[in-house]
Amino acid sequence: MCGVRLHVCRGVYEPSDDSELLLEAMAKAELAEPVIDVGPGTGIEAICAARRGVEVVAIDISWKACLNTLLNTHNSPRIHVVQGDVLTPLRGNSCGTAVFNTPYLPLEDKIPGAEAWSGGERGVKQALEFIEWAARIGCRQMIIVTSTTADLKSIIREAGRRGYEVSVIASKHVFFETIMALLLRRQQDK
Repeated sequence: MCGVRLHVCRGVYEPSDDSELLLEAMAKAELAEPVIDVGPGTGIEAICAARRGVEVVAIDISWKACLNTLLNTHNSPRIHVVQGDVLTPLRGNSCGTAVFNTPYLPLEDKIPGAEAWSGGERGVKQALEFIEWAARIGCRQMIIVTSTTADLKSIIREAGRRGYEVSVIASKHVFFETIMALLLRRQQDK
């Protein structure tokens, strides 16, 4: 991925088809600085964005993921790793492009670690929270990964309510679903 050899620590999401799709979407998009990589896991999206010459802030609630990102980014001066809940580390007008490989499986699971893959009952819990947060801090655009198994109408409705236009920038059929990377662009910035 992106010509990078990654180390994947135990307990950190290993890049998969959805990660590749997010990277494809990022390559197609004009990234506005700074790029906020939410839930970087191994740091692959942050690394690929930084290679394009942009500043990246990688935020993860998991200290293991933060350490894994630091390990793989080799202390790149363009990548800043922050441990914290997505809603806390950044404040107003500090976002150009926000990217997030959102958990999109429509399952409500209470087992530890399920937040990494379970998107709640409709598969959009984290996506809707992310859109609300990114709009609140003034992100010009967002790129999120979701699936045809998730409640896409809720994502489109929430984005529109917040002043964003939604388009599919990349997609891939995998097993029983089609995963999609959505570009949410603030309407006033078109």
